Amino acid sequence: MKPYVFLQGINAGKLPPEAENYLREEILKSEALGQISPDAKEFKNVVELITSRYPDALPKGEGEKEEVKAVTKEDYAKAIKGLSVSVKYLSAEDKKNTQAAIKGLKVAMKYQN
Repeated sequence: MKPYVFLQGINAGKLPPEAENYLREEILKSEALGQISPDAKEFKNVVELITSRYPDALPKGEGEKEEVKAVTKEDYAKAIKGLSVSVKYLSAEDKKNTQAAIKGLKVAMKYQN
């Protein structure tokens, strides 16, 4: 992962207030952010520090993966309801596509465990 992507992806709210402020005000606003080398000693130290002390602040894709939850019948029902409400405001072509999507969701919901 590129250093600037890593630094921008940090969940700053999981850091101590001083570190959060430094990250937001000094590091992320720096014009040199995109020029940081992944091999730079300072960057490696920051990654090591965050990984060891604040693993919850790691960007998505680093450290533990976020648990993926199965789609439930309730999820399908919410999606169908939301799409159904919006259908009346759509153009004819969009209405046709949305109705097809609703039909597909209903079929998927039918076979949901």
